[in-house]
Amino acid sequence: MRTVSLVALLSCTVLCACAATTLPPGFARLALTAPEDQGVRLQLAGDTIVGATVALGPGALDARLRVVVDAVVPGTGVDNATFIGREWGPRGEGYRVERTYGTGVAQQFRSVLVDRDGTVLERTHTLALAEVPPAVLAAAAPIGVHDLQRLEIVSGPAVEECYRLLLHDRAGRVFVVETSLQGVLLRSSRLLVATVAVR
Repeated sequence: MRTVSLVALLSCTVLCACAATTLPPGFARLALTAPEDQGVRLQLAGDTIVGATVALGPGALDARLRVVVDAVVPGTGVDNATFIGREWGPRGEGYRVERTYGTGVAQQFRSVLVDRDGTVLERTHTLALAEVPPAVLAAAAPIGVHDLQRLEIVSGPAVEECYRLLLHDRAGRVFVVETSLQGVLLRSSRLLVATVAVR
């Protein structure tokens, strides 16, 4: 048995119609070997698991996938990314790669999810506050926003789909809020840090 770090997104809305209550095949095996400093992520909608990601660490992607990922999240090679993991969720099954650039207020973030064939299922990148409609921030107001950590534009395989905000409320709780491109609230999730035992 191994204890690993767990980051859970608890959503107030159902994220996909084909939700499952069990983890995908291979999840526990990968979690047992996940890097100590990254662990696993679970996405829940109520009592249902709708997404799971396991950190893989450097060397996880083959050369073909590295070319695709480097085109979306360029940098000094995939292995130097902030996060590399195997993901199962509403978008399908694939590999999640995240990278941050710079520090402080100038820090930028990019993320991509690619399937085993190299098809881009999702991509995100940060935006400046001035680049989004005021309605996007207004949609997060009921949560009691105290500190906006990151603001992203999320694209599916073909087009931009929504905005995603990472923020703290006045109690210090962390939330992820997604809105439509017009600023209509789509879903709000609480981001929790926990521990899970895998055997």
